[in-house]
Amino acid sequence: MNTGARPDRPRLLCCGSLNLDVTAEPTEPGTAKRRKGRVAARPGGGAFNMAADLKAHETEPRLLAAVNDGPLARLFRDALTDAGIEAVLHQQPDLADSIFVGWFEDGDLVRSLGNNVGPAIRLPEAIIEAALDGIDGVILTLAFDDALCRDIAQRTLAANLPLFLAVNSEARARRLPRLAHAAPGAEAAFMNHDEAQALCDLLKVSSPQGAADTLKLPLVVTAGAQGLTLHQPETPPTPVAGQSLPVTGNTLGAGDLIVAATAYFRVVEGLPLNQAVAWAPTRMAELLKRTEAYLDIG
Repeated sequence: MNTGARPDRPRLLCCGSLNLDVTAEPTEPGTAKRRKGRVAARPGGGAFNMAADLKAHETEPRLLAAVNDGPLARLFRDALTDAGIEAVLHQQPDLADSIFVGWFEDGDLVRSLGNNVGPAIRLPEAIIEAALDGIDGVILTLAFDDALCRDIAQRTLAANLPLFLAVNSEARARRLPRLAHAAPGAEAAFMNHDEAQALCDLLKVSSPQGAADTLKLPLVVTAGAQGLTLHQPETPPTPVAGQSLPVTGNTLGAGDLIVAATAYFRVVEGLPLNQAVAWAPTRMAELLKRTEAYLDIG
């Protein structure tokens, strides 16, 4: 259980679900054919996409499901734990309308933060404050309602903690401007090319660089079939050199993989932001090489 003591190493809190889970022998889109020897990001899975039941009167969410989900998923869990991002893996066949976030130590739930995706449930301020206590950086997806995203972001920034935004759907990309205006100061936003296009269409700008300029974001990172690209205000797009992940498609999960690795290098290793992003694909490639598997990113 949580003793209130500050951990010995920098710690990251993920608020929301990241598509970090993968499943072996995926089905080819539109067919029943299996691709032998490959794995693909599985939308809806994720080391951080855990299910919980949060009642309005409860002070902490109650864990409902935490089930190991395959050897490669366990590899990601172990790597993230090594990086100071603690997670469990799960299967949630009947709980797709819930989001749970938190971390575990020695199998015990230490700190948690959750919200139902359906009717908005506002978390007591004390829960958000407790979740941020002893934290050195926050990854925030836009999985929650706008008000809760704003509260988490504002409190993170007020505590002078680095904030990384994971935009892991086109619908959430269209919500990013509201959050950026309500809580300016995030270090970077991460998304794939489809999500970036949805954001650009909404803002009526021609490029992610224009979106970064409009939203006053220091950095927008896009991930896709050509690797990673850095987009910064008043700066030409910068491809990340040395992209070494085998790329076979345009699936969910690319931006999520990169934001997790970037946050690790930025917060735990203390690298400059652009260098942290540049090293992220290498870290993911190293993990995948250990499994002799490929990953579809997009």
